[in-house]
Formats: sequence, C-alpha cells, structure tokens
Amino acid sequence: MNLNLLNASLRSILILLLISLSFIASDCDKILENQGGGDLTGEWRLIYNAGTLNDLCPGEHVKFQSNGIAVLNCPGNGVLIQRNYTVSGSTLTYPETNIQYRIVTLNATDLELDGLNNERYLYYSRITSNDRELNKTQSTLNNNSSEK
Repeated sequence: MNLNLLNASLRSILILLLISLSFIASDCDKILENQGGGDLTGEWRLIYNAGTLNDLCPGEHVKFQSNGIAVLNCPGNGVLIQRNYTVSGSTLTYPETNIQYRIVTLNATDLELDGLNNERYLYYSRITSNDRELNKTQSTLNNNSSEK
C-alpha cells in the first residue's frame, strides 16, 4: 500500500512539474525579444557594422516613422532613401527588399540588429535633440571659420 501511495505521489509531482514548465517557458520569448522594451520610432545613427557593407554607409542615419516608413540618409551626400518597414515580434523587415533583422536590443539609447537573411550585425545609437543642436552649432562654427 505504501508503494502505491509513493508512486501516485511521484506521478502527481511529475505532472505538476511538466505543467509548470509550460508556463515558465511561455515567458522566454518575452524575455528574449526587444530587451529593454524600447520604441523603434525615432532617429538612429549607425555606430558599428559587423558584416557586409553592401548598401550601408558609415554613420548612416535612419528615421523610423510611426507610419511604417524608414528614411535612410548617408551623411554628407544628401541622398535620402525611403523604405517601408514592419515589425513583427522581434523581427524587423523591409518588405521591398525582403531584408530581415532580429531586434536583439532596443531601449532608449541603443538598437542592435542581427541579420536573419544577410550577414550583418548593426549597432545604432539614438539621435537626441541635443545631438541635433550640437551638429547645428558645429556646422555654424565650421562655416564661419577663418581658416577657409
């Protein structure tokens, strides 16, 4: 009788353990996705690229607008490129080119993208209003330089 009671108890504990694992595992995706839970919309500057340089320029600026359009700018050449983008879970996709990235980190200051169908790992830093004011000031100082 004691053996039957012990077996029943062990089975009950095993079943409860298996059921609890499904609840624990359900939060793993939330933990892994978008660390920091930041907002993608806004302006970002490419700090570092680990991988291929195709279609990228050093210091590239990208503005993710809330309407699903990303405006990409290569500083110094004045060319603006507009691309539609979508975000599903932790995947950022540019539908026209079908380029996809996994959003590794997204918070108030940092954006890290890992290429899913390309060999890129991109590090961006958010451009703040202070950065824009500093750039305007530096531009004005450079234009009025006595060295020119």
